Amino acid sequence: MTTSVVAALTGVHRAIFVSSPVLDPSVRTEQHRTVVESAVTAGVRHMVYTSATGARHDPGHSAAEDALAESGIRHVVLRNALYTDAFVDRAITQASAGGAITGPVRHALSAHSARRVHAREP
Repeated sequence: MTTSVVAALTGVHRAIFVSSPVLDPSVRTEQHRTVVESAVTAGVRHMVYTSATGARHDPGHSAAEDALAESGIRHVVLRNALYTDAFVDRAITQASAGGAITGPVRHALSAHSARRVHAREP
């Protein structure tokens, strides 16, 4: 928990918790736990978390979902598609090397979206 996150959430009753763009599992897990712990301290009553399909295979998403479940905060978990922006550099490298872009699961189709699409105001 950090005082800056607690301060940012103080007075907030409902929050949308967008998962971290950091893909390093140890860093992402710590960031997600910090958000949930800070929300509890700040008195947030309800959170919506942007998780992902297959989240149990991702340490960061698993940690966030577990922390929310244990926190007592009412919450909703969204199972979003993959964010394209997290894979752009890898896709460019793969396309340049051989033309085939692979995803997390070989030979499987997946849907992608950009983070900014989910953060826009209506």
